Amino acid sequence: MFIRKNKKYIPTNIGMLYIEYAMKVSDLTRNLNEQISQLSAPLNISIGSASSIDKKVLTAVLSRFEKKYPSTVFSVIDCDNIDFIKYSLDHNTLNAACTTIPSLNFFERPNICLAEEELLLAVPSAICNARNLPDQIRKTNTMNIHDVVNSFGNSPFIFQHHGSCIRYIIDDFFCKENFKPPMVSHVSGADTLRDMVEKEMGLGFIPALNAIEEDKIIYFHLSPALIRYHVFVVNRELESNYIIQSIGNECKHRLSTICRQNSPIRKLC
Repeated sequence: MFIRKNKKYIPTNIGMLYIEYAMKVSDLTRNLNEQISQLSAPLNISIGSASSIDKKVLTAVLSRFEKKYPSTVFSVIDCDNIDFIKYSLDHNTLNAACTTIPSLNFFERPNICLAEEELLLAVPSAICNARNLPDQIRKTNTMNIHDVVNSFGNSPFIFQHHGSCIRYIIDDFFCKENFKPPMVSHVSGADTLRDMVEKEMGLGFIPALNAIEEDKIIYFHLSPALIRYHVFVVNRELESNYIIQSIGNECKHRLSTICRQNSPIRKLC
């Protein structure tokens, strides 16, 4: 394994191979001891969420983890908006968050991207059919910002509250056209917004996973597409925690499956 040369011991090729593997074993042993320590120590983990879809996924994942790690207490915190989540992560009052953001650098910290989801423009059928929409829009069910303003600029809009992921995206969407749409109401949940659109109270932007095909609503894709990102993000104190990382990976698996099984609705006028 070693040869002596000039009063020094120099590893042979076999010796170098042994040293390389010994270092790997040392690193694996240290990593194992860290994970054992994390799993055996009592721990309280609080995870925030501002999205109904993410909350359902997170609850399903944690129900399994509670049985697997009985010494750990898990809490799902219902957060009003992503501004609150960002503040709570920065000040360590939340350990992690499973939520949606308008861009992948919103939190300015490492995060696991769970899935991408398109936002659709939901229009009451009565309003849509009363408009003389160009044939191209009717065929493709796709509109750009100019089409939205020209076709529905004088219609009432239902917006999500300030601080929500979708509101960030919508404000940026209309800002590019320097247009301020007439607003009739604010809502918190996508399902509530969809019900209001169905009752012809106004137009709204709905995540594809919350869009349900029905006669009273017509959905349009936007070009370029409006995308929100489902992410799992952790505060700096627990970034390397094995349990936290495992929860994030499990959330990604479950949400990716949901997105594949529920493709965005395309309904022609």
